[in-house]
This record gives sequence, C-alpha cells and structure tokens, in this order.
Amino acid sequence: MSADSTKRTLSSLWTFPLRSAAISVLALLSAQLICSIRADSQTSPGPVPEDSRSARWQPPQNLRAQFQLQGVESHCTTGGYNTRVRNKAFDGTVVSPDVYAIDLYADNGACPDYAPGTPNRDAVAAIHADGKKAICYVDIGTAEPYRPDYEKFVAFDKKCSGCLLGKQYDSGDPFLNLNNDKNQREFLFAMMDKRLATCQHAGFDAAYFDVTWEWQVGKKTTGWNISAETQLLYNIGMLNLAHMRNLAAGINYDLLQVKELVRQEDFHIDESCFLYSECDYLLPVVMAGKPVLQIEYFAKPEDVCTQEPYPYRFNTEFKDQNLYDYPWSSCR
Repeated sequence: MSADSTKRTLSSLWTFPLRSAAISVLALLSAQLICSIRADSQTSPGPVPEDSRSARWQPPQNLRAQFQLQGVESHCTTGGYNTRVRNKAFDGTVVSPDVYAIDLYADNGACPDYAPGTPNRDAVAAIHADGKKAICYVDIGTAEPYRPDYEKFVAFDKKCSGCLLGKQYDSGDPFLNLNNDKNQREFLFAMMDKRLATCQHAGFDAAYFDVTWEWQVGKKTTGWNISAETQLLYNIGMLNLAHMRNLAAGINYDLLQVKELVRQEDFHIDESCFLYSECDYLLPVVMAGKPVLQIEYFAKPEDVCTQEPYPYRFNTEFKDQNLYDYPWSSCR
C-alpha cells in the first residue's frame, strides 16, 4: 500500500458510469458465484450469522484511523503492532485512533517469537480491550511471496500455463489475473475467502482490500487486460465475501468506480487525495453517510485540515509510506 506513480493517472483515464440496474446485476452475480464457492468448499470454517448486516460492525462517519502494516520490535506482545497510539491533532488536542487498520498476520520479522503466518489475534485483543475496532488488511490484486498461502497461487499458475501471475508491482509482487477464462476468479474468491475466514477467527471487525485498480493502469503495467466491468465484479465480490464473514468491508482507492462501490462497501480508504486533487471522487461516500478514511503522506496538515471539514468531512491522518506505528497525526 503506497502512493505510487502507477495510481496517479486519473486525469488521463476515462470514466465508467454504470447504470444502477447494471450494478445490481454485478452484485447479484458476484453473490451467486461466492455462494456456490462457499457451498463447494471443504475448508471454510464456521457458519456466518444469518442476519450478517445487522450483526456486523457499522462504522460511523467520524472515525479516526491508524494504519500500521509493518511491525516494530517495541510492541512484540501484540505481534509488532502498537495498539496505544496517541498524538496531537491539528487543533492541539491529544487524540488516539478509534480504529486500527493492521495486517492480517503478526510480524515475525520484527517479532521472531511469532511463527510465520500467525494471525494477529494478540493485537486485535489489545485493540478490543481499549474499546477500539480492528480492520484486517488484505491485498486482493497481487500475489505476495511472503504470505503463507503463496505457493498455492504459484501452483495454480503452473497448472494453467501462466494464466494467473502477471508482471510485478513495484513491491515485487506479481499482479493477479482477475479474468475467468481458466477459472482464475473462482480460485481467487476461494483463496481470499480463506484469508477472510482467518480475519474473522482472529477477531477482526472489518477488512479492507488493497490493489483494487488493475483496470486503470492496464496491461503494460499488470500483464493483463482487465476491464472496468471485471474489476467491479471482482471488487464487489470481495465486499460480499467479507459481509458473509460478518466483517464490515471497504475498498482502498479505485476512485473511478466509487459511485458503483458505495452501495456495497461500509467505508472507503484513499491515499493522498488532497495532494493529487482527487478528493471529489470520494464525495459519494460522504453523501451516503459512510466514512472516508484518508491518508496523506506528503501534504501538510495546515493545507489539508483547514479544508477537510467542508465539503469533505473525511477522516484524514498523516503517515509516511513505511506505515510503521509512527509518525501518526490527525486533523481532529
């Protein structure tokens, strides 16, 4: 997750306004596909509550967030994740996050007492002990070689003669093929459902999905021709999977499809919209009464926090791209 240059091409991209009927069809198709995958799965643990919408967390519009995706040695009782962050807001008051967005797994690099692939249960428990909420980070657009399930992606790719793993992202992770000519999308839904089951059983309240914009950057970057419709079907499908796991869910970025996503998601995450003058794309989320969790890496608080309340009403936090626990500060 970073404010990289591959995302910053909005001015040259065509828009994709889908009619509401088409969106409903996509949502229905993704839900039907997911139900069939879940029914066929032998490994999906635990039933999901029938009334998952009323049971799952409904995030309020005002929601101060922390984003930490790399562990630090000073917090190895909670998997490397600092669950007691505090700092001065722009107005000078000392504040802390209401919700912590952290990785699915404990950081065994910073904290080697954790075995690789250990879910972040300790951090989630500490967050809940303080009356806060925890959001589970899940990358749905690349195959990450350091994940415990990576070899399953490699095996599928070999079996289908290179149909799944594409060019490498700037982090070195190969982009995933979201098309379904060789059942790639069914495989991805099943794999991501297992990750979401891990989030659920670790106690997370929500999930957020990263690398959700392959259709925008094109084959030259990803290795795949991904249409806007395919990306939307995939992203909506992931939101449905999370909801079936009793998790609130949100998309990071994919700004050009926010109008289509806002019906399904519970919040939206964005990076550096003030710096890149992209914030207007996120207004449908605010108008729907849902929170925008916004991260600025380079913009100055004095330039952002004076305009954030109106018309945006976002929840803007200031981080650096390493995404350790600090620096962290908030507009309010």
